[in-house]
Parts: sequence; structure tokens; C-alpha cells
Amino acid sequence: MYNNPMFYKDKDNYFVLKVGDKPYKILQLTDLHFGFGILSKKQDKLGMAAVTKLVKETKPDLIILTGDSIFPYILKTGTRNNIKQTKKLVKFMDGFKIPYALLFGNHDVEIGSKGDKEQISEIILQGKYSIFAKGDKNLPGLGNYIIKLLRGGTLITINHDNTFSVAPVPLTTVVSKFVRGQD
Repeated sequence: MYNNPMFYKDKDNYFVLKVGDKPYKILQLTDLHFGFGILSKKQDKLGMAAVTKLVKETKPDLIILTGDSIFPYILKTGTRNNIKQTKKLVKFMDGFKIPYALLFGNHDVEIGSKGDKEQISEIILQGKYSIFAKGDKNLPGLGNYIIKLLRGGTLITINHDNTFSVAPVPLTTVVSKFVRGQD
């Protein structure tokens, strides 16, 4: 779990990132479909190189993985071992030394894959730069959690169903204002 003085959990058990007055960049990555299997080595290498280049060029303050980060589909990757895939994904993401949040997609835990969402969640929680929570036990699904960017109010809500809920303005407006350094 990410440990930094600019990051904490508030009284409502929400993650809070203090963004201060500087521009704040969020990089969203989706549908990476890393297989980390015998059949996907070339594709994985190309994908990891593309992500690495994107991270280096954009220099984000936060990375949000919005589902289908791994792909335990044996016919495409040669493996159903999403536990191994998740460990490799976490190691890859931790290598950037940038906090990252993750949402589950429909391919992260395929039918017949080795690990369920509970097991995969435990691995993600171990990431040194991971900002992930299983969420409120009273809500259905794993991965219901909220990240507040502290420069006034809740700006991004990360839900288990791969959606963003943004208040009080659309996400593109929020992101562009943070990048430009406005409130």
C-alpha cells in the first residue's frame, strides 16, 4: 500500500491525495490485456514498452487502471493463472514509483482462471504504490472505493463497475483544470 505524507485515509475511510497548488496529472490506462503467458510474450513486451513510454512522457501523479489489465484466457495467452499475472502487473506498476489505483474489468477474473477477485485483491493490496481498497462490505462487488483529490471536495469516485462519478463537474473539466493548475 502506498505510503506518503500527502496520502491518507479520512474519517469516512476514503483515500485522500493532497494535490496542493501544482498541476496534477492523472493517466488512465484501460484494456491492457497483459497475459504474461507463453502465447502473449511478444504482445506483452510491446504493451509494456508502450505503457512505459507513455508514463515517461506524461509524468503523471496518479495512474488509474480501469479494467482488463490482465487477461487469463488460455487460447490467447497460454495461461489461466491470473494470480501470476497480477503479481507481474503489480511489479510492473510499482516500477514506475507512482501511485496507481485499479478497477476490475470483465477479463481480470475469467471463468476458469486460477484466482478469484478476493485473491487478486490481496495481491494488489501488497503493491508498494498501490491505492486500492476492497471497499465497503455493505456494497456488492470488490473494489468500491473513493479517492478524493484534496483541493476542494470529492472529485473522483472509483466504483466497482468501471465507472467514474464526478462531482460537481465532468471529469474532463476536472482533469484539465488540475493539469492547468486551476481550482
